[in-house]
Amino acid sequence: MTRKTRILVITIAFGLFLGIGTMVFTLVGAYKATHLPRQQILKNPADYGLNYQDIEFSSSDGINLKGWWIPNQSKTTIIITHGYGANRAGWSGKDKQGRDEYIDWIAGAVPLYQAGFSLFFFDFRACGESEGDTITLGYLEEKDLAGAIQWVLKNRDGSTKNPTENIGLLGYSMGGNVALRGGVILKKMVETNQIQSAAVVAVGPTIYNTMVKKSFQYWAGMPVPPFIAPMFKKSKSLLLGFNVGEEINPTRYVSEISPIPVMYIQAGKDEIGDVSDVKAMFNATGDPKELIIIPDALRFDHYKYPAQHPRRVVGFFSKHLI
Repeated sequence: MTRKTRILVITIAFGLFLGIGTMVFTLVGAYKATHLPRQQILKNPADYGLNYQDIEFSSSDGINLKGWWIPNQSKTTIIITHGYGANRAGWSGKDKQGRDEYIDWIAGAVPLYQAGFSLFFFDFRACGESEGDTITLGYLEEKDLAGAIQWVLKNRDGSTKNPTENIGLLGYSMGGNVALRGGVILKKMVETNQIQSAAVVAVGPTIYNTMVKKSFQYWAGMPVPPFIAPMFKKSKSLLLGFNVGEEINPTRYVSEISPIPVMYIQAGKDEIGDVSDVKAMFNATGDPKELIIIPDALRFDHYKYPAQHPRRVVGFFSKHLI
């Protein structure tokens, strides 16, 4: 074998090794990203002085889910949809600097209860105490939300003196994407007179392609190699059975929500999502709509907006839910 041939063989072997190694790396990473460890539920509504009921219900495709029902005096129920890897109470972890973070969904909903709204929290599949083993990044979680909506409607007469006639959705991150998909469901329910009115608040919804690139850079502290993001997308698409870059992109379906009102809340310095993506969603959404950009906020900050600025969120729901 000539020297030139040996170099060619070594180069091809190295390329195959690198390619296979990268493929295995992305497949393992994609599997881990869709099979996260479940976080413990650290709080419950009683910690905030709220009486609640533990409930079980099924997603529209038959997955057993767990949640909390907190009835109130009005005819409006707000359903809270949590973020990726979290549970119905919150999310705990560390930021890039290693500081402890706890994102509290219950605290953000307390002002809504104080305004008279009933509340419904639940764990998405493969999260918290719900069944399921795969997080589908918002795709099948739409079926979880559909089951939650049906539970509220079926149990409204037996759970509170005033039946639910209006439904609002308050979603965070992945739950924000699901809430936007839920806006399409609620629109059809209003059109068929199953409910009187609906409204959606999405906090930090994301577009997958941006999220992958920025997440890698945020957590790894380095620019994402150009071939990694496409390979992660292909790996997740292969594992989940759908094109994650397309199917969970809110700009594909937000135009279908109108005339259901939508409010977007977005951090101006989001390290994982992006203001331009949320503006694209907003521009694709029909009226009525509102956009709140918090100029100096980071991603963990905008999750706290409903608790820290309750008048904006309560006012939005009060205005649009009859």
